[in-house]
Amino acid sequence: MRWHNKTLGIISPDEFIPVAENSGLIIDIGQWLLNKVCEQTKQWSEKYKKQLSFSINVSPIQFEHRAFFNNLSDVLKKYDYPAKYLELEVTESLLIKNNDTVTEGLKFIDKLGINIAIDDFGKGYSSLSRLKSLPIHTIKIDKYFISEIQNERDKVIIIDTIIKLAHELDMNVIAEGIETQAQLNYLIAKKCYLGQGFFFSKPLPAEKFEVLAYSF
Repeated sequence: MRWHNKTLGIISPDEFIPVAENSGLIIDIGQWLLNKVCEQTKQWSEKYKKQLSFSINVSPIQFEHRAFFNNLSDVLKKYDYPAKYLELEVTESLLIKNNDTVTEGLKFIDKLGINIAIDDFGKGYSSLSRLKSLPIHTIKIDKYFISEIQNERDKVIIIDTIIKLAHELDMNVIAEGIETQAQLNYLIAKKCYLGQGFFFSKPLPAEKFEVLAYSF
């Protein structure tokens, strides 16, 4: 998601999300985004007779509010949206908290049929036992490691380990921040077949994304 401001131009989430979290606006923004994604993708699926999967980032702040979980159920019903095509991305730092609120929240999401991904994996200190005990479907390798594939051996070792871990736990693994053909080739060779990054496309407005996504 990008914020198109008439005065400041395009503002990245790295800039406005922390402000939204500190002010509490992240709750309203998250609710608006979920509604918008489900509404838009429902229209596209009816138009093209093809349903795409979408991922939405979830702030740890949202997990502290029961309204967030109630809204998930309400939106799925409102748009008759198939939950299996929606994925929520949570940060590794959220898992480290290891409290009942987080655990029950993840289980609630899983029970709805929504997939759960760990975003920016590798920078935190998630324990393997914790990872195995939660309903996690996807691990996303932090772009920090991907950017150093050709330069730093220790980063490569971490990437290889995360990919193997995901396979062993029967989880999907996605590489973030792919920007070169060489990075893509390496990841494919290591059996990481899913990825995102500027190599494929920069962030696009809905109308341009529609053309790209449904051209395949």
